[in-house]
Amino acid sequence: MILMFSDKLRQLRKEKGYTQKELSHIIGLSDNAVTNYEQGYRQPEQSILIKLASVLECSLDELVGNVVVESVKIELNDYGKQLGLTESEVKEALEFAAKMKKKR
Repeated sequence: MILMFSDKLRQLRKEKGYTQKELSHIIGLSDNAVTNYEQGYRQPEQSILIKLASVLECSLDELVGNVVVESVKIELNDYGKQLGLTESEVKEALEFAAKMKKKR
């Protein structure tokens, strides 16, 4: 299941042990900023998303929900092994495919 940004932010914040107020202060925002993001009242600007991802030690993709589900990653690695590819070669192939898609 892919979580909405507000839910993912809440999950990541709790995993790191921050309160909403603490996380707001760490990234330099008002006390209730993270509360507003988690309740879906507001959406952060790109610069704030970057700070959140850094503090929460996750990628921007993960934070906003553009994540390959872990089970899919495992399946791709298993398929790569069947083809005789290493995990890094599978990753490289996926990155190449993403670049080709952008060129369309």
